[in-house]
Amino acid sequence: MKVLKMLVLCVLVCGFNCFDSAQACGKFDVVVEVQNEAGEPIDNAFVQLTPITKDETTGKVFELNKGKLSNFMLELTEGQQLREFHRLIISADGYKTAENALKIVSCDNKNIKVKLVKNGATGEAVWNFYNRIVIQVTDVNNTNIEKTRLTVMQGEKITTQLLIENGYLSITFFPNGIYDFQLKAKGFQTAQFKVDSSKIAGQDLKFQLKEAQKAVLTGTVKLDKKIIEGAVIHIRDADYNEYFAKTDGNGIYLVTLPFGKYNIYSTVNDKCWMCAEFYKNDFLINKEGEIKLDIELQFHGEG
Repeated sequence: MKVLKMLVLCVLVCGFNCFDSAQACGKFDVVVEVQNEAGEPIDNAFVQLTPITKDETTGKVFELNKGKLSNFMLELTEGQQLREFHRLIISADGYKTAENALKIVSCDNKNIKVKLVKNGATGEAVWNFYNRIVIQVTDVNNTNIEKTRLTVMQGEKITTQLLIENGYLSITFFPNGIYDFQLKAKGFQTAQFKVDSSKIAGQDLKFQLKEAQKAVLTGTVKLDKKIIEGAVIHIRDADYNEYFAKTDGNGIYLVTLPFGKYNIYSTVNDKCWMCAEFYKNDFLINKEGEIKLDIELQFHGEG
């Protein structure tokens, strides 16, 4: 529960414009705090930043904070970035050396905590940091999808659930790790993917959702064997997406639905209350074409 609360507090929801508007910063910094397994500061640590493929540091190094000897700061000016991964190496006498990979986006301040493990002990260093992940969700025509539900899991545990509106979401996760993302949108196939946030780097992800297979649900609505014009059919899927239909002058309704299970409720009209009704739970739509469901309303009182 504590981890879940931390994650929820750390989730920031905005579009690309929110992030872009914060780009004029003048200076920004990356701070590394070195601790032991108990969370106590280590005062004899050393922090290095070295290139892997290309050196983009321009001679910048992590400087020791003389007021807090377990803290190191890399100060950068607006526009400086590490587009390629660089090695971030943390060492201290008596402790195992820890290493991670780091990318830096201009004006993205970072605070990184590292808990080192003593020499000879089991286990590895524990890294805690925030990574920004921006998601764009579109259909196959690159049109943003209005509402998409995002579920994030780590192992078997759901860490958070969010609604992506207008196709954009920016989220910042804590702690680092590997996550299973699931995207669901009304009328589209569910998409699942993994996000590796174990390295210190933001990610911009774009996903195209394919339209779900669909069928037409149709039938008549009757009360005492008489057709009902203007009868209302309410349909809801397992994700609480709702669909509506009304009968025409012949008492016939038509509604197109993606494959899935639905709960169906029908009434005589929009103002019906405790009157003629119909319930059908877990109705399956699983084949293309037309699926017939004739509705016989049952009278329960005056409406």
